[in-house]
Amino acid sequence: MKANERLLEIFIQLTQSPEITKKELIDQFGVSGSSIQRDIQTIKIVLEQFVGDDREILMQPRKGVYSLDIELLANIGFANLSLLEDHKLLAILKIIISSRAFTMEELQDLLAILTPPDFTHKNLLKNEVAFYKSVPQQGVLEKIQLILQAISEQRTISFTYTKNFVNLTFEHKMVEMIFFSDMYFYIATANHASEDDIHLENLNKFRINNMENIKLSAKGKTLPYNQRFQASELVHRTGSFAFYGKPISLVIDFYYDPVYVLDRFPNHRIESQRVEDGQTVSRIRLETNDGYGLKMWLLMQGKQVKVISPISLKIAIQEELQKTLKLYDQ
Repeated sequence: MKANERLLEIFIQLTQSPEITKKELIDQFGVSGSSIQRDIQTIKIVLEQFVGDDREILMQPRKGVYSLDIELLANIGFANLSLLEDHKLLAILKIIISSRAFTMEELQDLLAILTPPDFTHKNLLKNEVAFYKSVPQQGVLEKIQLILQAISEQRTISFTYTKNFVNLTFEHKMVEMIFFSDMYFYIATANHASEDDIHLENLNKFRINNMENIKLSAKGKTLPYNQRFQASELVHRTGSFAFYGKPISLVIDFYYDPVYVLDRFPNHRIESQRVEDGQTVSRIRLETNDGYGLKMWLLMQGKQVKVISPISLKIAIQEELQKTLKLYDQ
């Protein structure tokens, strides 16, 4: 093996193991200890050129033992999931699986790439993978790749779209962002305070798995910065159900542990608390929006929530509940 090949292989081993020893390298490559020491010094000199300060990226915690500073390695662009400790990697993989956002084939490809051979918690994923049920029937990753190309090249896209059993064609849509919410990847083609889910022909938020025949079109114009879609703002205002809408201030009485509200809506304020029939009732003000996602969440809470204001939303919830009751009267 040539010296430069040995250098590369030693570096790869350093990125894959918490520590390696000089003895292991001597036995593996059949060279002297001084050769290994020179190799380590060469790798150290090259890496420290990227660090740009006095911090030591390739360390020798004990005599004859070498390890990399993983945080520094990530900072200079050599980050990858194999550098994560197993418990951190397990947490990421659990989120990916529970999202159900990928087909089984896509999920297996992702797991094959993300899971290193020595991952110690593989057995903790077997059951979830065996019983995995994807939401999309067709893959989304190739579609995401094409949409990302459109975003990077500032090109519009044309596609067909299915919603409520209706097929529509959209042309020359400028994609603002790809975002993920409640099992689905979406594209946004307008500000998050614009119309949503009212007139199908005016849609500006699309589930990627429902998009077909995606084609890149001509270059388009991006919105001014203050009018662009902000995914974090939408999530903060709507929780899991990412429906667009105009900003509103909502006041509710919540008849259960308020953590179920506070965790979902970061823009909150508990205004008061009282006890009714032995139950703590929290009056909470939420900075949210008037989109259908909010109404969905409120209706899901049943008897645990009462809308105080705005009055228009309170009336809308009452009407929905009355319609629901009629279904059970029939």
